[in-house]
Amino acid sequence: MKHKTLARNGWQRILAHRDAHQVLAGAFEGEAYLIQIDAVTAPLAKECCGRRLVLADAGYSWLQVAPKEGYWWLTAMFGSDGKAVQFYFDLTAGSELLGSGESGFDDLYLDVVLLPDGQREILDADELDEAERLGLVSPETAAATRERAQRLMENVNADKMSAFCEELFRRLSTESTVAFEESQA
Repeated sequence: MKHKTLARNGWQRILAHRDAHQVLAGAFEGEAYLIQIDAVTAPLAKECCGRRLVLADAGYSWLQVAPKEGYWWLTAMFGSDGKAVQFYFDLTAGSELLGSGESGFDDLYLDVVLLPDGQREILDADELDEAERLGLVSPETAAATRERAQRLMENVNADKMSAFCEELFRRLSTESTVAFEESQA
């Protein structure tokens, strides 16, 4: 399993960015982390739901949301116009919340993508199958992960997801951010 963090340290495509972090309390408990991308080595584009989407480029932002309780992490990608491009759910073995950008999770391979227009897709089922076959993930964990992905596919509302993420995006983008350039690493 790959371990990922909110800050996405070591992301070599990103040459310069600004960050903001917030611990969330209330109706949704967890953490949110905003990466505002200032410079990249090259744009990141992927096929999803039958179309090619640019997911990272100069002027784009990635909002990462980690629930206190739950077996998924959300990354909402925003274009340079501030509009959501994609909502990407990593299915996880749980959250390790530390109150900082170092909060992380172990990725269980399977992902769910939701587009703002409501289209959705499950990704990387073959990776979860292979991990199970190799004994990296137990059959019980693999089955539970597939069930969680299916529930996300059936229950996540694109309009509500957009409203939730846009509010967090606005809140975090107005906070003072810390600039980071690859040369500082």
